[in-house]
Order: sequence, then C-alpha cells, then structure tokens
Amino acid sequence: MRARAAGALLLALMPHVSVADDRTSCTALTGLVNQAAVETIDLTNLTKHLNAETCGTALTTGGGREIHCRWSFAYRDEAAISLHDRIASDVQTCLNATAVPREDGVNHPDSYDQQRFHAGDVDLSLSLKDKAALQRTFVFLRIGGG
Repeated sequence: MRARAAGALLLALMPHVSVADDRTSCTALTGLVNQAAVETIDLTNLTKHLNAETCGTALTTGGGREIHCRWSFAYRDEAAISLHDRIASDVQTCLNATAVPREDGVNHPDSYDQQRFHAGDVDLSLSLKDKAALQRTFVFLRIGGG
C-alpha cells in the first residue's frame, strides 16, 4: 500500500518535472517518477532510461517498497562526482525536494557522502561511495515512501 502512495505522490510531483520542460536533466527523473507510480516496475527500461548500471526494488522494514539504482565508475573518477552533484541538483529542482539534515556518526572505512531529500511523502537518498578494495566508486539513488 505504501508503494502505491509513494508512487501516487511521485506522479503528483510530475507537474514540477513538466515545468522544467526543456531541462533534459529532468528527463531521467521523469522516468523514475513514472516507474514508481506503477505496481509492476519495468526494471530493464528504468535502468536503460536512467543510464544506470542496475536498478531494483526492495521492501523496507515498514512494509513499503523502494526503488534503488546504482552507477559504477573507476575508483575516484571525477565523472562519479559530477553525476552525484547533477542528480542532487536535479532532485531539488525537478522534484522540488528539500534537503534533510545529515546524520552524524556514519563510519565507513572508505570515502562516503550521503545526501537525503524529502519531497511530499517521498524520501530520497543519494550516496557517493569509494570502495578501494574494488577499485570502484559508486553512486546510489534510493527513493521510497516516507
């Protein structure tokens, strides 16, 4: 049920995406909004639309559903930082989301940066993670009901 509520809210946010009509950077988030609003998500098309390495869904501890996508880059590649920054800007601009204050005490052995956003009843999490052992840098976007 919460997945439908989150999807419906994302669909309601669609006018904010449409207002940015010619902003091509909002196109990827439009796809995410469309996919989140349907019961069965076409992960193959969502992954392709967002140009992500992979996208999936997961159940949350509260019984809701979230969508998560991952992009992978060479270790500490500037393109990962650029993508992270662009998505953060687009989430705020296209979805009219507000930043949620950072939590202290996150302890990771590698470099880690997380930004959280709130848009209506929807929570978004965007993270940039360096994994030295894998020689990879990852960008993760999660979206789900609040």
